[in-house]
Amino acid sequence: MTGVLSLWPYACLGLLALGLFGFVETLPFGAPRESLVNRLRRLEPDYWAHRAQQQQNAALRPIAVGHSIVRPAVDEVGRQLQELLARLGLVRLGDLEQSLELVRPGVTPAHHFGEKFLLALLGVGFLPATEMIGIHPFGASPIWLWAALGLVGFAVPDWYLAQKGKGRRTRMVTALPAVLSMLAIALAAGRSIEEAVARVSEGSDGELAKELQRVHRELRFGQRYLVPALLAMADRNRIPELQTVVGHIEAASNLGLTLTEVLRTQAAALRERKRLSIVEEGGKGSIRMVIPVAVFILPVLFVILLAPAAASVATWGQ
Repeated sequence: MTGVLSLWPYACLGLLALGLFGFVETLPFGAPRESLVNRLRRLEPDYWAHRAQQQQNAALRPIAVGHSIVRPAVDEVGRQLQELLARLGLVRLGDLEQSLELVRPGVTPAHHFGEKFLLALLGVGFLPATEMIGIHPFGASPIWLWAALGLVGFAVPDWYLAQKGKGRRTRMVTALPAVLSMLAIALAAGRSIEEAVARVSEGSDGELAKELQRVHRELRFGQRYLVPALLAMADRNRIPELQTVVGHIEAASNLGLTLTEVLRTQAAALRERKRLSIVEEGGKGSIRMVIPVAVFILPVLFVILLAPAAASVATWGQ
């Protein structure tokens, strides 16, 4: 029994090494030569937009052979974990697929759950591995702490996905008033709405510009008309401000109103809403300063002011 227990640290170190190797090797970097299916996908309208996003998030992969060996195993483990969590009702695959398509293009739900599994292995094996090499950052670590680190590692991919999605929504909402103003200027100059979308999408940068480029491709290839393409963009991104703007554009199109005034009005309303939110945050900042002032500044100020007076009073008594 003692011999088996003595091998436990080595097993933990092996799990840590396996998890680290698998995580590095399964990152979406430097894939091997494209298959015939992927080369045929180049003919699709949305291919180059997804390719640009993949290249933006890509880096060099150290070992392509390890990718071809480890990646299928990790995807299979992630697929099994995905099916288990789906049966238990702990994950909504539709929302996850949509979030991955927007934030991490090229990453499948199976790969996402595989990353969660590997990071959980890294979390579980970290403390035993450090103790085996003589490093004790937290003293004698109990088993529950190993499990806690494993849960943290399991939740890291979801946290990373949520943070990237939040940042993406913030950038799109920030760029929306300027894009609406440019569309209104293009329409006032006599261009059609399709030409205005193409012009603004080509002259802008960011996530909203990429979404407009996708709308322009759908219009150019006849996949959708303008309003259905904009509605699909709003449903895909699920941003309330964008859905409101698209709803007003749909109403103006159904009623036969000019889009120039609608776009200008929506841009002004978004800027006013942003100004009010900044003012509100400024008001909250003064409230947040109460605790630091009361805890850190006022006690020091009282000591500085009252310490000399207390010393003088003690001197009078003598």
